[in-house]
Amino acid sequence: MVKPKSVTHIKIAICGNPNTGKKTFGTTFHQREIMDKKEENSNRYTISNECLDIEFLYIQPSAGSSFEDVQPEDIPWYDIDAFILFYAVDEMNSFTQMQVFHRSFDVLQKEEKNTYGLLKPCICIGNKCDTAEIVREVPLATAMKFSDTANAPYFETSAKTGKNVSAVIEDLIKQILRYRKQKELLNTSKNKSNPNLQSDKKKTSFFRSRRDVEDDDLFNSNA
Repeated sequence: MVKPKSVTHIKIAICGNPNTGKKTFGTTFHQREIMDKKEENSNRYTISNECLDIEFLYIQPSAGSSFEDVQPEDIPWYDIDAFILFYAVDEMNSFTQMQVFHRSFDVLQKEEKNTYGLLKPCICIGNKCDTAEIVREVPLATAMKFSDTANAPYFETSAKTGKNVSAVIEDLIKQILRYRKQKELLNTSKNKSNPNLQSDKKKTSFFRSRRDVEDDDLFNSNA
């Protein structure tokens, strides 16, 4: 009898303004076949010989607020495997707000670097590139400059047409798997050198605790 593969759960946060195509991006990935890697009627994929259950979390400002109101402690850092800084190339305000979110994100990323010598996987996506030639508000050079500063590889996608969606997520997942292995090795090394050292405890964040509140549009359907 063939032993069933164990399933690894991966959670990716897509962070950006409402109406930038975040949810369409996630839905497009789950609905498209990616080189026969997707299991039928599920969100499970086989990538890099790993059986993965992939979940997207959509983070955006609550109604009447902006990312200016987000503090580092509000970000569900310990629950998330990777972050996508997401904006629409035809809306400069979405790019500006994404940069605002990144300021809080970067505080935690620097802590991660100081603690583990690693950076949590993070990429920047400019969505709606199918309309970029007509209504583009965010110059490519501007986006690339931010990407370099943020240490977040830059990609442009079209959630509507599916352009680059599968390729981007598959590349990000490979980054996540490498990150997990590196962190596991570091933790193993620390535990061997100090057997009494307790492992990190997951923290509950503002985002996580409010996930199921019906009137909270942090996880808005218009994402």
